[in-house]
Amino acid sequence: MDIQILLLLQEFRNATGGLLNGFFLFMTDLGWSALPFLITAAVYWSINRKTGEYILMNIALSGWLNSLIKLTACVYRPWIRDAAVKPLDSAFALATGYSFPSGHMANAMAVYGSLAVKNKTNIIFRNMMIAVIVLIGFSRNYIGVHTPQDVLVSAAAGLFLLWLTLRLERWLAEKDSRDLTFLLILLAVGAASLLYFTFKAYPMDYADGKLDVDPAAMRLDGYGNVGSLFGFAIGWFLERRFVRFDTNVSKNCAISRYATGFLFVLLMYYCAGAVLKLFLPAVPARFFGNMLFVLQLVWLHPLVFTAWEKNHPEAVGNTAGH
Repeated sequence: MDIQILLLLQEFRNATGGLLNGFFLFMTDLGWSALPFLITAAVYWSINRKTGEYILMNIALSGWLNSLIKLTACVYRPWIRDAAVKPLDSAFALATGYSFPSGHMANAMAVYGSLAVKNKTNIIFRNMMIAVIVLIGFSRNYIGVHTPQDVLVSAAAGLFLLWLTLRLERWLAEKDSRDLTFLLILLAVGAASLLYFTFKAYPMDYADGKLDVDPAAMRLDGYGNVGSLFGFAIGWFLERRFVRFDTNVSKNCAISRYATGFLFVLLMYYCAGAVLKLFLPAVPARFFGNMLFVLQLVWLHPLVFTAWEKNHPEAVGNTAGH
């Protein structure tokens, strides 16, 4: 049934001459590009620290959970399961590895789902975020790289994490010392996942003398997501214990924080792993590249702008509403 839905969408694409291809490629990019991190940085540094922290926690946990399910289930992409499925060429090159569940949908739930959860009073904004999530999920089916099952299971996992992280927030708020317990739990879970990804068995199916999916590449993705989990855990703990920045600042100060970090987010997102690969093997380069990217977003940039603001208190100008 899942494959039949993709074939129907494929027929629609062909019948309309790809009229909606550009729109749905744009929507799919909203789920997996630098943009979700730039949005998260703006919220975390300049608008509402607690909401940003909630988004970051969901990003880290959803990436880890997505890899855990994906590398356990090892479900092949739709065109491997049925040669009649022909995804868009521009999407095909980026849709590597296993199919189930959708990483784009996991990221969409983490970012836009968190914004919806944390904006209960702004019904229009909340509905916009829900619409973005639905369109991102459908875009993965429309362009032919994921089945509806891939998307729906990822959405369900994302909803579970949104619920779980709300409860984690409350649990952590009850006692300050629980942050160390939470840090150790995340590090232990991450370390156990690295061992699992490394030593579990993977399918080794060949077509035309080539592996359908290279387990080494998939493990690499898993290591990267664990690196992101470590980066969040360590950065969150360091920020909570030693920085504790506030978003109750003037508009100019909020803009300054984002302006000074915007380009660094882009640089780290696109270049950190590539630069590390010049000096390290692929596995540690991916792990530490992801870890450093998240670490700078969660802790390092807040540390820098907080230090500067302490020396320039006139620039902060605390205001209500942040």
